[in-house]
Amino acid sequence: MTTTPLKCPSAFGILLSSTLAAGTVASASAEPSFSHKHNHQHSQTEIGCSDPMAEGQRVLRLGSLMPTAHAVTPAAIHPWPFPPLSIGHTSASYQNYSGEAYFHHGLDIRGAAGTPILASVGGRVANIENYIPGNLAYWEVAILDDEGFLWQYHHIEKSSIPAGIWNSWRNGVKVEAGAKLGEIFKWGNYSFGERYDHLHLNVLASGGTYMSPFLFLESLPDRVAPAILAAGVLQGGRSVDDSDVDGPYSLYATIHDLILHTKYVVPPHRVEIAIDGAASELVWDFQSLPGGANINRSVDEFFVPDMTCGDYTCRELTINLAFKPEPLALNNNHDVRKFPTTPGQHFAVVSAWDFEGNSVSKKIEWTVIKPTIIEP
Repeated sequence: MTTTPLKCPSAFGILLSSTLAAGTVASASAEPSFSHKHNHQHSQTEIGCSDPMAEGQRVLRLGSLMPTAHAVTPAAIHPWPFPPLSIGHTSASYQNYSGEAYFHHGLDIRGAAGTPILASVGGRVANIENYIPGNLAYWEVAILDDEGFLWQYHHIEKSSIPAGIWNSWRNGVKVEAGAKLGEIFKWGNYSFGERYDHLHLNVLASGGTYMSPFLFLESLPDRVAPAILAAGVLQGGRSVDDSDVDGPYSLYATIHDLILHTKYVVPPHRVEIAIDGAASELVWDFQSLPGGANINRSVDEFFVPDMTCGDYTCRELTINLAFKPEPLALNNNHDVRKFPTTPGQHFAVVSAWDFEGNSVSKKIEWTVIKPTIIEP
C-alpha cells in the first residue's frame, strides 16, 4: 500500500471561554505565530490525521460563572470510560513536538479505534466541539459533574456521538454515568510500532487547573515500581561524570515508569529527595500541574531540557531535583532547592512513586571541593 503525507491544520493557543449558566460555550481560534509544520506518513485509507502540535494546546479560560470545584481530592471514585489497553501518557508527561515544551496535562487512555467511550461520571453536557476546526481527530465531549469538575473527552469520532448527547448539550439536560459519549477516533500515527488510538481525558478544577485523572478513577492493576535509570550531578544543564563539584550545581534523576505497557514511558507521580540524612523534601506531586492551568509553566524547570524528550519516537525523562513546589510571588515561577556548598562528601536519596504507591529509591553521592586558588 502506498503512503502519502497528509498536512494537518496547525493550531496553537486556541481560546475557550465558557459560561455554563447561560448554557452556551463560545470558542475562538488563533493562528500560530510560527511556520513549523509536521508531515507524517499515513496510509491513504486513514481517516483524518493527527497534528502533534494540536494535542490539547489551548489556553482554557473558564468564565466567571463556571461552577468548577476547587483543586482538591474528589469525593468519589469513578469507573474508567473503557477498559484501558495501557496508559500512553499521564498529565505529567513531557511533550515537545515543535520546540515549545508542555506538560501533557491529561491521560492518554489507549483503546482500539471504535471502542465505546462511556461517561465515567454523570453530569451536564458542557460542550461538544471540533476544537481544532477542520481536523476530524479533535472532537470533544465535555461533562460538568455534580462536584464541579469538568471532564473533557478528546479524540471522539464525531459520527459516533449519539443524538441523545447532542440533545442533552443543546437542552442542558444531564446524562447519567455510563452513558455512551461516542467512540475512539482512528488515530493517524503509530508510536513505537503500535497504532496510537486513544482517548485523551482531562479533568479540570477551578480556574482551569488541570488535575490528575488518576485521582478520580478506579485503581489499575499496576504493581511495578518506577525505575531510576540514572542519577547524579548536574552542571550547566548537563550531567557530569566527575562527582567532584566545584561551583554551582544541581542533582538530577532519570526516572521512567510503565503502566500496563513495555514501551510507553511516563514520569513518576511523586518525587522526593532527602539530603545528607535530613527529612525528605517534596520535588513535586502530580495531583495537579505545577502551573495549574498553564501547561507550559515550569516544564523546563522540572525536567532537564537537554536530557529530556517526548514525542512519537523518543521518551527520555530527566528531572531536575532542584525543583521546589513553593511559587515565587515576583515571577510566578518555582523556587530552586539549594544543595550543600560545604567542602566534603555529601549524599542524597531520591525516591519516586507511581500513582498506585509502588516506589523506588536511589542514593546519589558527590564531593564538594574547595575552589582552586591561583596564587598571584
